[in-house]
Amino acid sequence: MTAWIFAIREGKEEHLRIALQHGFWDTKYNAVVAKGDAVYFWQSGNSFVAKCVATGDRRPLGAADRSVDRSPWNDRESYRWRFPMQLISANPTRQPKWAGVQRLTGRKLAIRGGWCSVHGTGEEALASFFTV
Repeated sequence: MTAWIFAIREGKEEHLRIALQHGFWDTKYNAVVAKGDAVYFWQSGNSFVAKCVATGDRRPLGAADRSVDRSPWNDRESYRWRFPMQLISANPTRQPKWAGVQRLTGRKLAIRGGWCSVHGTGEEALASFFTV
C-alpha cells in the first residue's frame, strides 16, 4: 500500500468538506491512488486536517463528470482524475510543520501537482499523527 498527502490550497478549505460530503477527491494530475491506500489531507499554511482511506482505485473523469452541473467544486480547475474515499479521522494528534513531517518520515517530501506519495516507514509516521 501507499500513503498519499494531498494539499488543500489556502482559500479552498471548504474542498475537504465538499469531498467528504460527496465521497471522492478530484485531482488535475494522475496520482495512482488504489483501493485501501491511506490518504492524508494537508491544509497549506497549516498542517494535517484529515486521514481518509481510498475505497476504490482512481479513474479518469469523463466529460459528464467535469460538467459545471455535475462537479461539486466551487472553482473551475481542470480536474481529470477521481478516487472514492471515506473519512477515518479528522482528529490529528499533532500539528507538525512541513519540516517536521519530512524529518519524521525520513524523506524530503515535495508536493507537486497537489500531492506526494509516501512508502515504508514513512507511512507509519503519518499514521501516528491521527487517532482513529
